[in-house]
Amino acid sequence: MVEKQYTVREGDSLYQIGKNLGTVPEGIYILNHLKSDRLEIGQKLWIPSYVEAQVLYEDTPVYRWESAEGEILGELDAGCRLEVVGTTQEFLAVRYLRQKGYLRRQDAQMIAYGAQLPVIGVLGYYMEEERGGFPSSEEAFDAGNDVLTSCALFFWRLDPGNPGLLENNADASPEEILKLVRKGHRNNVQMLAVVQNLTYPEADLAGQTVQLVLADEEHRRALVASILSLIREYGMDGVNLDLEEIAAEDEEKYHDFLEELAGALHEAGYFLSVCVPAREADEEEGTEAFHYRRIAEVADHMVIMMYNEHGWPGSGSGPVSSTPWMEAVLDYALRQAEPRKIVAAVGLFGFDFNVTTGRVRYISYAQAVRLAEQYHAKHRYDREKQSWMFEYQGVGGEVHEVWYDDERSIEERVYTASRYGIWGLGLWRLGLGDPDLWQMLRTQTVVRKE
Repeated sequence: MVEKQYTVREGDSLYQIGKNLGTVPEGIYILNHLKSDRLEIGQKLWIPSYVEAQVLYEDTPVYRWESAEGEILGELDAGCRLEVVGTTQEFLAVRYLRQKGYLRRQDAQMIAYGAQLPVIGVLGYYMEEERGGFPSSEEAFDAGNDVLTSCALFFWRLDPGNPGLLENNADASPEEILKLVRKGHRNNVQMLAVVQNLTYPEADLAGQTVQLVLADEEHRRALVASILSLIREYGMDGVNLDLEEIAAEDEEKYHDFLEELAGALHEAGYFLSVCVPAREADEEEGTEAFHYRRIAEVADHMVIMMYNEHGWPGSGSGPVSSTPWMEAVLDYALRQAEPRKIVAAVGLFGFDFNVTTGRVRYISYAQAVRLAEQYHAKHRYDREKQSWMFEYQGVGGEVHEVWYDDERSIEERVYTASRYGIWGLGLWRLGLGDPDLWQMLRTQTVVRKE
């Protein structure tokens, strides 16, 4: 990161400098530990990269207007973070769930950050408990929602029996979903509904179901209406669309649907992010329907799923998503889309590769640590890939190679995202990763709240 410094000129004031450089004047005051507003010609000032308010008390109100007697947009938990976009004598103007709101000064403390730390957005994916020893995301969400910009609930899929409708395929009840959304909003986390076509008992249903929806204009309209109804029912902020297995010949129909969905969501004030497969070049097999440039033109965010560098049949052993792989995908993506629209989704999980048989097992960070302890394996950090690995011999002498990531390797992905200037990272998924991740995000980054 390049440190921004400004040299005071004749006639300058903190207000004018802040206005010209697009930052909060009071942030300049705080960052430079100034004793007064008086400036001297030639004085050097550090310019904040981000100015934040941290809420001091439980149930702190954020107001729609600059008045404690007016409408309340929401109530916040102690420790909630918000970007400061302006100040008055009694209030801090902040960004709350993509709206402008106001906090009383007495309810929060202001912090101004220089350029030493990267400023990024963080999207976390939330799932219920899965078979295989994978826990619910609840504990991780509670531990880290102060450093999440948004959270996507992986609860809904296309209904294979009723094209255009949705079904809840998770164990979460309506009451639990409403509770999660409220908790997110109390911590200034935008809550998104994931709509996907992946979790069917029969693999063929993924492609068949999305093809049925896209093939019929009436079904596409029904799906748009279903998504809007879902968002309104739970008071969410938008949708994360993860439709996969789309045939190349359905590209035009898919983009027609995206345009219709984006128009309806934006008219209602909702957010649209769209998941796309990672690739390094045009027309890679299996990705033809996902035209990066066209998707980025209609979506607010394009989430590139970068956690498949290895782990698929025939891939061989290696990291889930190494830094060089991330760089190669971003080099391509940035030729297609604006940096502010790109989200690099990386894996918090790992893979246990049975080198002898060729089988691959999906594992969590905790499972990787337990395997290393069980087999007294020696961890090794691959400095080129910026991921961890170890080897062990299993049943019958079968050779295993385990690759996984911890807070150190995710920190490297943070710095890569910052260096490329993209919006930030997506984390698949909450509950699978290193618990130290949250403290790393608090101390080694500045998470942008929008």
